[in-house]
Amino acid sequence: MRLMSALLLVLFAGATALAQTGASSRDAPGPFDIAIEQDIWTDAARGRDVPVTIYRPAGDGPFPVIVFSHGLGGSRDAAPYLGRHWASWGFVGVFVQHPGTDQSVWQGLPRTEVMTALRRAARSPRAARNRFEDIPFVLDRIEALAESGDLPADPARMGIAGHSYGAHTVMAALGRDYGAIARLELDDPRLIAGAALSPPPGNRRTRGGAVYEGIAEPVLHLTGTEDSSPMDGDATPEDRLEAFESMGPAPQYLLIFDGGDHSVFGGRTRPGQPTPEIYPAIQADVAAATTLFFEAWLNGNAGARTALDGPDFITRFSPRAEARRRNLP
Repeated sequence: MRLMSALLLVLFAGATALAQTGASSRDAPGPFDIAIEQDIWTDAARGRDVPVTIYRPAGDGPFPVIVFSHGLGGSRDAAPYLGRHWASWGFVGVFVQHPGTDQSVWQGLPRTEVMTALRRAARSPRAARNRFEDIPFVLDRIEALAESGDLPADPARMGIAGHSYGAHTVMAALGRDYGAIARLELDDPRLIAGAALSPPPGNRRTRGGAVYEGIAEPVLHLTGTEDSSPMDGDATPEDRLEAFESMGPAPQYLLIFDGGDHSVFGGRTRPGQPTPEIYPAIQADVAAATTLFFEAWLNGNAGARTALDGPDFITRFSPRAEARRRNLP
């Protein structure tokens, strides 16, 4: 593997065995020391370089995998609070950077031109296609590295998560109908669960949620009462519930964080803005909830599944978040 930066070890003090019951067991960092590395994977068929940041647990594995897709204008450095937390609990996190919808869109531009450049990238069918096609390439690469022994990953246990435009990427990879935007059959059966942070808001083009009918995997939806974005026009936080309300038949889980805005899920504030006091608490809950969700659905952990489907899931986030569920057995 061609490393683009020195291997960085991050140590955690967690010493307890992986808990089998209770949501609160995922609040603190888990028992694994972790390593963080960066690389650039080249898709020769498309002539495209895809930068990645990999968060891996210390150990031989094989470990389940969570692929993460950043928001518009972001990078592989998005949401490090999730990568570190997931790896400490025994997940390999592969954080993907999507050229054409990443930070290269706005870097070096005067501030007055940044939003125009971002909107242009957001409207580009080619950029969407390139971004969405990054995911099957990354999954192929993970499989190859696992087979060669260069990544302690289990290709039979892979999920996906993403924020904002990355949540669009999650939906595309799980089978949302994007019609003429991508002109691709994107549903990848290797992905068995997903987490959407700031899910796509509904609009007339989504045909009342019909575009989500092809998604048959469990999804954790996370949003906030202040979750609006200039990229989404006049969409309200309530509009982000369309995917949750439309998917079936697999279980769907929703958390709406009181005071949560669009930036909190990506791990960074908007440029020039101070970090709100509420961010650490919300991010801790997001890290715990996503870990619990993937523990249940990638590892088949019965205790985690009980915590998701039982009363603990509803009560543990109150009063910081409203929790809902659909399609439970």
